[in-house]
Amino acid sequence: MDLRQRVMAALDEGESSLEVAARFGVHDSWVRKMKRRRDRTGSIAPSPHGGRRDRRLDATAEERIRTVIESRNDSTLQELRESLASLGIRVSLTSVWRAVARLGRQARADTARAREQCDPDSRVGGAVAANASAEVREKGFDRAPKKRSVSRAILRNLGDLSDPA
Repeated sequence: MDLRQRVMAALDEGESSLEVAARFGVHDSWVRKMKRRRDRTGSIAPSPHGGRRDRRLDATAEERIRTVIESRNDSTLQELRESLASLGIRVSLTSVWRAVARLGRQARADTARAREQCDPDSRVGGAVAANASAEVREKGFDRAPKKRSVSRAILRNLGDLSDPA
């Protein structure tokens, strides 16, 4: 006999939900929920598990993504999404990202923060440029390597650190 049936039989014999829970080694709230389910639906069968939803992007949409990426390799997810919208397919950026991943491709990341950091006239980009060390700018580095590398390079160029080579 199934545990659910034995629990219900014990409740029907007059035991309390706490006694039944202790007897069968289950939580009393589960016993009460089973009783409530039987009272409401007449069944003690478990509810079905949730399943995956069907994909919003079919083979036609994925082919469109593939052709856009092949024609313009630097397409962003937003641009791919707009391309699909022109076909009447409205999906989230996450759906586009998953489709691109299924195709084994990669779309270009396009974040506002990344664009600002590349723009020296923006508040964020200007702050990044202003915080660069004067020594790095003086020595003519195009961009600063990792912090540890910058420190060693600066000290080596200033003569305070001998070259380990």
